[in-house]
Amino acid sequence: MIDARWDVHVTEHRNPSAAEARHGTLDVPLTVWQVADAASLTAGLFAEFKPARGPIVAVDVPGWETIPRHARHGIILTRNRRGATAVLKQLPTAKQGLVTIRPVSLTNLSWTLAAIEARIGLVVASAWLLEREGAFAAAANALKPDGLIALIARSHDEQARLTRLAAPPDIRDFSDDVPAALGMAYAGHIVAAAPKVFDAAVAAAEARTATRRSCPAAARHFDVFLWRKTDADQDGEADA
Repeated sequence: MIDARWDVHVTEHRNPSAAEARHGTLDVPLTVWQVADAASLTAGLFAEFKPARGPIVAVDVPGWETIPRHARHGIILTRNRRGATAVLKQLPTAKQGLVTIRPVSLTNLSWTLAAIEARIGLVVASAWLLEREGAFAAAANALKPDGLIALIARSHDEQARLTRLAAPPDIRDFSDDVPAALGMAYAGHIVAAAPKVFDAAVAAAEARTATRRSCPAAARHFDVFLWRKTDADQDGEADA
């Protein structure tokens, strides 16, 4: 397992001629990506981590339509069924059948995840997933060996909660689901934003005015925390 206390690598990949695309590979534990918006971040996570087979779960994130567009089956858990249905109708008819839309709330999120019968290779979710006790555990249990959970934070509170969740077990002091107990190993951290956000942050830092008031764009970035399924018991079940 990568321990962020000991080693940090930061990479940034710039391509001014293709600003709308996602740029960056994965250099753990810290990587920097350029993305145009939240939807392109979801598309980038799919492109980087898509499993070889099986459905992909998206929870409360935009951009999930990239999954069926690439001929993969998606299970879409959404708080906005009407919006998701409108997006679905914009897809080619042949692609629409690849998507299963399931409306969720904090009341049914955990058991909806727990009811997924397929072994999942990738779950991409907003930090809202952590608002419901047991939801992270349900997502972890749905994963096949070596599967990934990618949680996306936007606000400072969400970033702080995911940072605590990724902390080594010996310094964790909160009651969230414990990833290690669920067979989940911390796998990396991605900071993603539009080029103008990075440029504004650099300019503010150079001017020694890097505060939220002087550089509001600095607050408009995404933090993505990654966990990988490594539970040996799951390996045994998969081979049985």
